[in-house]
Amino acid sequence: IEIPVEQTPYIESNSRALNEQIASITSKLNIEKHRTTQLTFLNELSQQLESELDPPVAAQLAVNMLERATECSLVSLFLHEQDKREFVALATAGKSASVIPPGYRQNSERGLIGRIARIKKTQLVNDTSVDPDFFPINNEKTLSEIIVPIMQNGQIKGLIEVCSEKAYAFSGVDVNIIEGAALELTRAWERSSYNQRLTELIQAGISLTTLLDPQAAVQEIASLARKTLEARFVFITLLDQQGNFSRTSSAGE
Repeated sequence: IEIPVEQTPYIESNSRALNEQIASITSKLNIEKHRTTQLTFLNELSQQLESELDPPVAAQLAVNMLERATECSLVSLFLHEQDKREFVALATAGKSASVIPPGYRQNSERGLIGRIARIKKTQLVNDTSVDPDFFPINNEKTLSEIIVPIMQNGQIKGLIEVCSEKAYAFSGVDVNIIEGAALELTRAWERSSYNQRLTELIQAGISLTTLLDPQAAVQEIASLARKTLEARFVFITLLDQQGNFSRTSSAGE
């Protein structure tokens, strides 16, 4: 077929527009496929965490899942020890996991982790080379990362850090899956903590029946209440028939 010369630019323009549309649709399909795969991984993690697991086991399951779900070189999960102002490594996964030694600790007021401790919000860093808060651990080659806080009762219980050796490696889809994993972990830890405290409460209740000294019983109840409720301070008083304080006790600071 012979095409008039004057129609050639028009056809080329339409061809470019069509190719751009195809590329856009393909990109959207790939993103949706990636998101669907990640949601499948997250659902598997949710089912695994339904069992009552120790925190380190649950943490390792979570980082293993995120290492499969994202194109990363390292996934780390840290617990926050607020009294020591430190984050301690609990679980790692990925080809660069060896850069974080067992029991690694980092000051909670330093680096990108310190930023998370202050603002308590997810951080996506596309290029660590231009971020003044980033510092490498053991010569790691991280160029982009996502850090998601694990929150409980308004406080940071820990955080998840996902790293890549490529700049601009992550997207909002990756942020969503990591935040989903953090939420699943929070729920699992809350269930485990509740069941453990309930068991301790029942056992303590049995032991209280053997105490003959009322003051000793009140002191034991104060200690038990503080531990069970994870309280900073507990004060207990017993009232006599006239409404006067007959026994008092406290636990904590």
